[in-house]
Formats: sequence, structure tokens, C-alpha cells
Amino acid sequence: MDIVAVIEDPRGSTIRHHWDPVSEQWVARAHPHSAEPWPASYGYIPGTWNSADNGELDVLVLAETPLETGDSVRVRPVGLLQRPDGDDKVLAVMIDDPRYGSVTRLDEVPRGEIDAIVAWFANWSEVGSWQNECGAIDRISASRLE
Repeated sequence: MDIVAVIEDPRGSTIRHHWDPVSEQWVARAHPHSAEPWPASYGYIPGTWNSADNGELDVLVLAETPLETGDSVRVRPVGLLQRPDGDDKVLAVMIDDPRYGSVTRLDEVPRGEIDAIVAWFANWSEVGSWQNECGAIDRISASRLE
């Protein structure tokens, strides 16, 4: 399954970005929970809905290629971080990326990447548990808006 992800926060950023439909601009602010840099680019999957945070389903995108706020990229879901509060995070890889583009399953993601994501969330909340690529695809399908 290939999907589109919109990047809000680039990997390494400590700033949180949100699209403001009124001003039609990206608005930046400090991350409300963590001063640590994002371990992967962070964004959302258009056309989905997550009732746990009243927004689109969140996605963490692994890419060697630098991604910027506002970029729309083709990604492949490879895992799902099921959060205790229901605010699940899809883990995806950028399809055309030279380092991650061939990854198709969660068990192919370098362990250091998984550990960094877990550590980042553990700084301010309960982490939850990982599901494989099938869990991610099921979560995306269940989140699709009609």
C-alpha cells in the first residue's frame, strides 16, 4: 500500500508546525511535550481521521532525504505504534528514498530507529506497543473518511 503523507515537522526539529486554514500558512510553536528533536519526520495522512486527537492519522516518516514542513511524499506503511490513549502513530518509509525505500516490513527497520522513536515518546507519555505493517494498513483503512 502506497499512501501520501504531509510533513509537519522535519526530523531533528524541536518545533511543532500546524497548518492554519484561516491564514493559509504553517504556524510554528514549541512542542508542548518534548524539547528533544523528532527522531523521524512527523506528519499526517490526508483523508483519514483519528478521534483520539480530532485530526488526521499521524505518521512518522523515515527518510534519508531531508524533508521539510509542507512536503507531500509517497510513503509505505511498515508499522504502527499503538498508543494507550488511542493516538496511534503509523511508521512509514519514503518510497523513493535511497536508504529506506526498499523497506517493506517493520522487522526490516533498523533497530536504532525503533529505539529512538520509543525513547522520544517515553520522555513524556506511555509508549504503547508495536504492530507490524498489516496492523498499520488496517489502522489506515479504518481511519479513512468516506
